[in-house]
Amino acid sequence: MNTLAKLNHTQSQMLALLFAEYKTMNPSKKIASKILTKSLSTLDVERKAGIGCSYKQDTPLSNVYYPLTAIVEYLTTDLVAGA
Repeated sequence: MNTLAKLNHTQSQMLALLFAEYKTMNPSKKIASKILTKSLSTLDVERKAGIGCSYKQDTPLSNVYYPLTAIVEYLTTDLVAGA
C-alpha cells in the first residue's frame, strides 16, 4: 500500500503544508531538524539508537534524508499510551 494512501485528513493537510514550504518530499537532515524542532546532533543520536523519526540512507556513507510522510506520521502519532 502506498504510504500517502495511509495518511488521514489532518496528516494529508500537514504534508501539503510542509511540501509547499520546503518543496521536497525528502528533506535533508538540516530541514528535518527544523521541522522536528530537534538539533542535528539529537537526530544523529536518535538515528544511531534506532529511535525517533524514520529516515532513508542509500549507503552508509551517503546523506541521510527524512521523507515528509515519515515526519508527518512521527509528529502525529501518540508515542506514549495514556499520556
